[in-house]
Amino acid sequence: MESVAKDNGNEPISNDSVRTSDRACSVCRTEKPREETLRFVRADDARLLWDARRRAPGRGVSVCASLPCLNKLVGGAGKAKSSLQGVQALGPCTIDDTFLSRLAAQLQDDVLGQLGLLQRRHVLIIGADPLMTAANEGVAIGLVVMAADTSLRTQTMLRAAVGDVAVTVPIKQVELGHALGKDVVGAVAVKRATLDEALLVRVKLWSDLRAQIGEGQHG
Repeated sequence: MESVAKDNGNEPISNDSVRTSDRACSVCRTEKPREETLRFVRADDARLLWDARRRAPGRGVSVCASLPCLNKLVGGAGKAKSSLQGVQALGPCTIDDTFLSRLAAQLQDDVLGQLGLLQRRHVLIIGADPLMTAANEGVAIGLVVMAADTSLRTQTMLRAAVGDVAVTVPIKQVELGHALGKDVVGAVAVKRATLDEALLVRVKLWSDLRAQIGEGQHG
């Protein structure tokens, strides 16, 4: 498993630990809620690493959890160092062409870990049928994670029921099930009342990053 600034423990994101104070993105300079940004720190080997829990010691920089800002941060696969002023303040940092793929892997580990913790708290809705029942009964759904090999019919049905909080992620049903202590899971939902927005942001970014990396490999 890829390390994430030495603090990738299975501690859950929570509304208590993730305050909603704004952070200025080092790329676009826009003020964003904290949960909509990622914090990066400089590792001992000069690589820029994601600080998933925002607790790594030393100075860090915040970047929007979005493809445009992350792509600009990288500045192209052939560019070894960032020229952004906010990142330079950390000291010499290496941002190579593996940066985004490593971040995608880190996001996957983090998201699946968070879902596993929520499952152990018995606050998830697992399976398309129970999810549809909950939605039809008026339960407010904050996030739906769907495995890539879930049928297109099921994915379409769930998106129609819950809207853009339904996200297809680049893993198989077996992998999603394993993270939840099950054999196979095609879809899992988090109720809005128990969802931290940071988890939704990270799921969407993970999905977007993997899609971009896949397009680059086949382009």
